[in-house]
Amino acid sequence: MTQPAATSPTPTRGLRHERFEFVVVLFAVWMAVTLLGELLMAKLAGTDLHGLATSAPLYPVMAAAVLLVVVGLFRGWLGQIGLGLPHAWRLFGLPAVIVGIGTVVVLFAGVPAALGLIFVNAMAVGLSEELMFRGVLDRWFRSNFGLIKGVIAVAVVFGAVHALNAIITGEIAAAATQAALNALAGLWYGTLRVRGGSIWPLVVIHGVWDTAVLASGLNGGTAGALILSVGALVLIVYGIILTAGLARNEGEHGDPA
Repeated sequence: MTQPAATSPTPTRGLRHERFEFVVVLFAVWMAVTLLGELLMAKLAGTDLHGLATSAPLYPVMAAAVLLVVVGLFRGWLGQIGLGLPHAWRLFGLPAVIVGIGTVVVLFAGVPAALGLIFVNAMAVGLSEELMFRGVLDRWFRSNFGLIKGVIAVAVVFGAVHALNAIITGEIAAAATQAALNALAGLWYGTLRVRGGSIWPLVVIHGVWDTAVLASGLNGGTAGALILSVGALVLIVYGIILTAGLARNEGEHGDPA
């Protein structure tokens, strides 16, 4: 009696096999949903993006995050973008402490009435951006260009996106500074994504950081803003050190994630 032939599972399509054009289009659609949606909401509400983030749920940001999850499920690579449990927890310690202290100092100066809404919006931004940058783009660039080139490329794109604030605010110098700082911050985000193996701690750190920044802008406290600024510089140095260590690791063992 013949045995039925075993059926092999349908292979999933890895992110590394996605065409560059597909990744670019996905990124462009994600940007359009996020930015154009926010601008439309802000115009209808008669405010700017900062005012919008402190006065209404950021539905476009939430929709952009859902878009990435749906595409990942459909294409079969959702499990490749860092949605598992993290490891190397100790590496997240310094960012968590800095963000925690900064948040406490900011809120000590005054708790905004809209803190709950600010937190929800900031976490939505953290989730959406980490899914896109340290999830989709990180995996694709590292798979196709190598560990260090991939991390640096994503960090540069992360910074460049923040340069778009010049279009919104008209403040070119401020936007350029923000872009440079975010590109450098992208190094420690990227290295923690690789060595930690998960985006979830980054989502939380990103979201709480944005909460503190928005709250600081509302309560006008200078101490909190100063702590956050110093903390950002410390984390930039931390990121450079981690990236150097990652480069050595690539030379000895290849991509660990």
